[in-house]
Amino acid sequence: YGHMQSPIDLPVCEAPDTHLPPMSIRWGRHSITLVNNGHTVQANVDGAGGKMMVDSNNYTLVQCHFHVGSEHTVGGAQKPMVVHCVHTKDGEDGKYGVLGVLYTIGSYRNTFLHSIEHNLPENPSMHRRLADHEPKTSAFKGPVDFDEIYNGLVLNEYWAYDGSFTTPPCTEAVDWYVLQGFAVMTQMQLSHFQAAIGWEAHGGNYRPPQPLDGRTVKGCSNEWYPYRVENWAVSSHGAHAVCAEGHMQSPVDLPLCPAKDMTLDPLSISWGTHDVSLENNGHTIVAHVTGTGGKLTVDDTDYTLVQCHWHWG
Repeated sequence: YGHMQSPIDLPVCEAPDTHLPPMSIRWGRHSITLVNNGHTVQANVDGAGGKMMVDSNNYTLVQCHFHVGSEHTVGGAQKPMVVHCVHTKDGEDGKYGVLGVLYTIGSYRNTFLHSIEHNLPENPSMHRRLADHEPKTSAFKGPVDFDEIYNGLVLNEYWAYDGSFTTPPCTEAVDWYVLQGFAVMTQMQLSHFQAAIGWEAHGGNYRPPQPLDGRTVKGCSNEWYPYRVENWAVSSHGAHAVCAEGHMQSPVDLPLCPAKDMTLDPLSISWGTHDVSLENNGHTIVAHVTGTGGKLTVDDTDYTLVQCHWHWG
């Protein structure tokens, strides 16, 4: 019954939003406890984890885990694997920050994955009652360089939204960040993780995208134009689900009239002369009326002028 569930389908960006808050990561090199909890393979940080910073928000790394079959999709397309690095949010008990890095298949091996792929613990059980089975722990302790996870990717190009954990209890207390650049792994590396994580008969260990329920996803530039209904509903400035789901949206294609309707209610305008403030809001030029605007009257209904703006085309 939640309304902020994760994962979601992320919008395709014509270009990344260059006005996003800056992201910096200093995870560093750490010893790990590498476990298979029956749901996923998870690298728990031993000791104090490194930091992720986004604007004024600071997060401390706790663990990174993997999903075969990405949980977030991009424009409806799923990637072969994703890593989710889970942090506690500094100064806010019960709040978290998760960074997702999506993988594509390529010809060269991924350095971070290579550091653990031959030491992945096997799945303790393929049964659904995971609580009945003890996690399997690898003898491998590292250390591993967590910064290799995002090495070569642009940190300031990301999607961001408010969401939840993707496994029970699906707590809605997560600041989600997903990098728009993709890390590369080989098909052999994917095979190692598929074999260790299991769930191959079910297509992987991922939760499918959940409804947005009116949430805004930040990350895409070209916010308004060219017009894409999914951006206006999800990711553009002022986005709202009604842009895609509403039933009284404008504009419309007006009909050609063979003759005027002489029964329409009379329309009169007394706008007058006013001082204005001119603004370019990135969408259009707006002439805001200073003070009380004039009137538009249709039959017995009065409207007060607030502003005029322009569209070309």
